[in-house]
Amino acid sequence: MQAKVCGLSTVAQVETCINHDANFCGFILNYKKSHRFVNYQIVEQLTKINKKNTAFVGVLVKPSEEELRKFSSLNIDYFQIYGDYSREEITKLKTKYKKKIIVALQIKQ
Repeated sequence: MQAKVCGLSTVAQVETCINHDANFCGFILNYKKSHRFVNYQIVEQLTKINKKNTAFVGVLVKPSEEELRKFSSLNIDYFQIYGDYSREEITKLKTKYKKKIIVALQIKQ
């Protein structure tokens, strides 16, 4: 089993996850409605922490091209994207921004 801890916003939280071998650390990048949202300046510092074997994930809700470009400069390994994207669109994002992509599906029924 793999573990992803999401909504991290402090150095202590990130270091704790890394030191306890979490597979993924997630940061809420563009969804300001979330109480776990973290602004760019903070996430920029958090992603400079030595992640050892942990992967960093940038969580994005319906990101704009500008947001994708901005966040792709961070030291993150994955974009976790919420929104309605075709397989072709995901492939283009993966190639363009050189990030692995996690597609989040919302099941309503």
